[in-house]
Amino acid sequence: MLFFLTPSVHANEMDKQVEAILELSLEEILDYEVTSVAKKRQLAANVATAMHVISQSDIQRSGAQSIPELLRMVPGVNVARINANSWAVSIRGFNGRYARKLLVLMDGRSIYTPLFGGVYWDAHELMLQDVERIEVIRGPGGTIWGSNAVNGVINIITKQASDTQTHLVSTSIGSEQQVNMAYRYGGQMGSNGHYRVYAKGVKWDDSLTASGTEQRDAWHSGKVGFRADISPTHNQTLQLQAELSSGAIDGVSSLNSFNANPTEYSDTDKIYGSHLLAKWTQRTEEGSQFALLGYVDHAERISPYLHDQRTTFNVEFNHLAPLGKRHELNWGGGVRYIADEIRTHSNYSLQFSDPASDHIVTHLFVQDEMSFPDKNVSVTLGTKLEHNPYTGLEIQPSLRATWKPTKTHTVWGAVSRAVHTPSRFERDGKIEVMSVAGTMPFVMKLSANDQVDSETVNALEIGHRSVLSPTLSMDSTIFFNVYDNLLGYSSSGTSVSMINFTPTLYLPASFVSMGTGESFGFETALKWQPTDDLEFQFAYSYLNLQIHTPIHFENDGSDYNQNAETQSPRNQVSIRGSYAINEAWHWDAWIRYTDALYSLGIPAYTNLDMQLKWQPKEHITLSLIGHNLLEPAHAEGKSEFFSLPASEIERSVLLNLSWTF
Repeated sequence: MLFFLTPSVHANEMDKQVEAILELSLEEILDYEVTSVAKKRQLAANVATAMHVISQSDIQRSGAQSIPELLRMVPGVNVARINANSWAVSIRGFNGRYARKLLVLMDGRSIYTPLFGGVYWDAHELMLQDVERIEVIRGPGGTIWGSNAVNGVINIITKQASDTQTHLVSTSIGSEQQVNMAYRYGGQMGSNGHYRVYAKGVKWDDSLTASGTEQRDAWHSGKVGFRADISPTHNQTLQLQAELSSGAIDGVSSLNSFNANPTEYSDTDKIYGSHLLAKWTQRTEEGSQFALLGYVDHAERISPYLHDQRTTFNVEFNHLAPLGKRHELNWGGGVRYIADEIRTHSNYSLQFSDPASDHIVTHLFVQDEMSFPDKNVSVTLGTKLEHNPYTGLEIQPSLRATWKPTKTHTVWGAVSRAVHTPSRFERDGKIEVMSVAGTMPFVMKLSANDQVDSETVNALEIGHRSVLSPTLSMDSTIFFNVYDNLLGYSSSGTSVSMINFTPTLYLPASFVSMGTGESFGFETALKWQPTDDLEFQFAYSYLNLQIHTPIHFENDGSDYNQNAETQSPRNQVSIRGSYAINEAWHWDAWIRYTDALYSLGIPAYTNLDMQLKWQPKEHITLSLIGHNLLEPAHAEGKSEFFSLPASEIERSVLLNLSWTF
């Protein structure tokens, strides 16, 4: 995320600004705070990690209607819309609907599902107007956030209640997102507190198949919620949250049955969610800080073949304390209890051997930040110890350093390790997948293995931040990752069986920790503002991912991540432009290029989004938004386990009216 100074139109004033910028430090230019790197407030210029911040201004200018759409602007983040209700989101490869190497948080609350791994994005529709910022860490974050933060962390941070002290009414109608309605009201709680209540409802139309028929994947959802922020004293804060949500999602799957011919199943999933969250923060005059976070989260998903309900109880703390002049100790720990119940229909091929389970995860981290002001160097060394019932003790250390050769340049480097623990499905599930392509139908029965180990990554990263001129700044990162214990599956061989009186090639297989791999990549972001009214943001990312899976003559192996090499784009480009025509009219454009996904049969594509915004009065805004304007429809991704044709994401228009009072 890049910030810069705005130039004057006169040459002599430009010279003065050039001189002035040489006197400024990078901290004064990159003067915004982030909290996700070390669970403390830090200036973006000082973090030794690849960090990008999506601000509320970015959200307003993007025309995006969901979190995954916003994440497209971040270099190194892979985003593909699978259909009307499903997304594939990952960082630095391994993309898919159930992308397992990414941790996503909302105000510090994990929304990662341990069933398959990954995130059900359809269950997390937010009021984007109340999002303060989205902090995206590219690279391992296991030392602070624990398991599953393998390739990155996304932390969605909402506004404090004191910043939403108005009525807000927002209404949208469109061709694909047919309805989007939101309401929020904020008020005071005595002399030291503020609150807000909110409600939102959204409805999406079906996507299309390549032949132009409807995919039957329309969906709608709604939520109501509450947040309060109370400050008993100037150095104490209490944050409270509560939310209820529900939705209905149409779908068609060709997940075949054990007892019937494979066919497409048309169904509607019901989703329900609720959570309560409380966070207490205490600061001292000496610079010490103590934070205690607790939440209860319940999620339920009901479909014809699967009824999954899960309750999570989480309590954690962290303590930040200066030790002398050079050291700052950051440590903490916590416990998480997860109880679930999974019921599957006996006629469907997805089954779990244990319908109900519970487990406890405990963790402790410690980190020491050492400052050497005379050398303009800062070094952070830390590790996390985490215990889970599947793989036991996991250790996730990191070493990070920053060096500031000049006031406007920062060079940083990091060496770190992170792990992905096996999901519930990988240790307890089984699934039958059928393909009717070729001369003979083929069925693979993939079974869990309670002996699989955690997937690991050892990462090396080097980055550079700089202000190149009063109008131009840049942030670049090079990384090299080495992966071990990647999940694969192995089998003793195939056989021919009669299924429904049809000769069928049958392959029983089970999960094993057998794969290795490495990835190399480069990411850069530039921001340029030639005038007060005109701004451009550019992002480019390159990814080269190689997967290696041993194959044995008697125990043939195939990689569970076999499509990962070409399931994420090798090259991605994003260019955004914003122009303030006058005080009332604003124009935004966003063009993106995404490389081909060869394993999915999806060609490269280029998208263009545009937004024209009119603000006749201070509290009224009317926006006309167009998405995917360059072609009528295009495919972006497919689901891993459900053998459906790729959906076509259509060109769409949207009209939004927002009113605050």
